[in-house]
Amino acid sequence: MNLFTDQTQQGTRHDLAVAACGYETRSRYVLECTDINASKKISFGYGHGEELAFEENRKAYLGSGFNFEAVHDEAFEARIQRLVAEARIGKDSISVFLDISCFTRLRLAQIVEALMTTGPFVLDVFYSLAAFSRPSEVEPTNQFLCPVSGGLSGWTGDATKAVVLVSGLGYEQMMALGIIEHIDPYEVWLFFPQSPLKSYDAAVSKSNALLLREISESNVLTYPVMDGPVLLRKLLPLVGSLRTEYRCILMPLGPKIFAFCALLAGCAYRDVSVWRASAGKHYQPRDRLPSKHSATFRIRYE
Repeated sequence: MNLFTDQTQQGTRHDLAVAACGYETRSRYVLECTDINASKKISFGYGHGEELAFEENRKAYLGSGFNFEAVHDEAFEARIQRLVAEARIGKDSISVFLDISCFTRLRLAQIVEALMTTGPFVLDVFYSLAAFSRPSEVEPTNQFLCPVSGGLSGWTGDATKAVVLVSGLGYEQMMALGIIEHIDPYEVWLFFPQSPLKSYDAAVSKSNALLLREISESNVLTYPVMDGPVLLRKLLPLVGSLRTEYRCILMPLGPKIFAFCALLAGCAYRDVSVWRASAGKHYQPRDRLPSKHSATFRIRYE
């Protein structure tokens, strides 16, 4: 597996820069933190949910030299594949800037697949942590609980093997426990986020208290939310080891940084399945402010 982490280099000229233009105020925070220098810069809307901070975000991106495209989910995969293909014309490797903060897990999966299935790249990843807001006390209703895409369904894996689940933890009430009961895996590994916002850590512990009592402490790994390379160095070897004995499912709950790293692992190990749990039409839009904590790290794929 030729996947490496590295330090982001200031002043890099990227072939492509991609960001999400949604309704969260956090959506435009990358513009305050980073001078993005790229041949093509695109901010993607979702074709719906154009409320709350959306219009301010759109104006901010346009004012920073980005093109804006409203693309529905049904058309996004083809659009991102075309952008990556265009950036690769005449080049052995491409350089891409990606703000993962406000993309859905579905779109992040399509971006990661478009990059990793077409050739070498250098990817500078930006992540903005949202300010803490109290979680809902109501258990979430999921419209989708399934592999995030056909390519990340783990279809090459051995269906006769026992299932092991590797899941992130968020602060949604009882969400991880409900998913585990639905999948009924032979073994469970959990990734507990350590945030610079201690209120978030406390909320994760409270929402997952019952589950954490049931899982062996040795199967609960902590990771720093603002350090993608550290998370990858924990996640990739674990998944690489588990997949030799089990049919491995990754559940990218919790902070978006875990979702992104889980998708990288799924693309690196094609017999591993990456699922998504999404409220879909049941989701109620909420504005999320930036916490002022952000990080950038580099992924190289050779």
